[in-house]
Formats: sequence, structure tokens, C-alpha cells
Amino acid sequence: MIDGITYIEAGAGPRTLLCLHGIGSDASSFHHQVGAFEGWRVVAWDMPGYGGSEARMNPPDFAHLSERLGAFVEGLGSEVHLLGHSIGGMIAQDEESYRYLAESIRRFPSMPKFEQMIRDAGFSRTKVEPILGGAVAIHSGWKI
Repeated sequence: MIDGITYIEAGAGPRTLLCLHGIGSDASSFHHQVGAFEGWRVVAWDMPGYGGSEARMNPPDFAHLSERLGAFVEGLGSEVHLLGHSIGGMIAQDEESYRYLAESIRRFPSMPKFEQMIRDAGFSRTKVEPILGGAVAIHSGWKI
């Protein structure tokens, strides 16, 4: 537990992928991804108020969630690449969260290169499309 937040973790490597789940879920929604990225440390958190994590605020707002994300990332001890689903993606795009992202994600690769990275990671049935603000939507046949 880091700052009242529970999480699951697998793998090791110089890069950390932090998975942020959607509303009504918890870290287990990423059980297919945790452990699937060779050479990566993959962490999936239980968003505050979900799973075993403390809420500390009811209802949480984005400023609070981003602040908790920051404390969690600092507790991990490394910059992170964020993978967010639903509200997890919204938290990842919040201005406060942005400063915790790894530099390589701040300079997002071209769409064709990103699509190839996703396919190389084993997600062959995936469609990637750009959306507003430099973010992407990832549609796939894999379960989360």
C-alpha cells in the first residue's frame, strides 16, 4: 500500500507502466495486462475509494484524484507511462497528472509508430485513433 492506495504489480525493468481503471472497477480489471509486458514493471492501482484503497474524500474530484496519483507515483519511485481506461484515462490527461509522466510519453510517437508498438506488445486486434488533445483512443478485442 502506498499513501492508502492498494495495487497489484508484476515484472521488472527500467520502465513502469501504471494502469488506471474505470469507474466501478479496480486493479484486477488489468489482470490480463499485468505481467504481459516483458521488460516492464507493470502496476495497476485501486483508484481511491475502489478495491482496498481508502477514499479520503467523497465524492472524489479530478484535482483530488490527480493529487493522489502524484503521491502514489512518488511512492513508486519512478516516472511512469500511464494506461487509463474510462475515468482512468481522464485522470491521466489531467494537467496535474501530466508532470508525472515519463518524458518519452510527453513526446508521443507518431500514430503509425504507436500502433506498431501496441501490436508488438501482443495486441494484434487493436485499432488506434487520434482524439482531441494529443490523446488516443484504443479499441481492441482484448479484455480489460
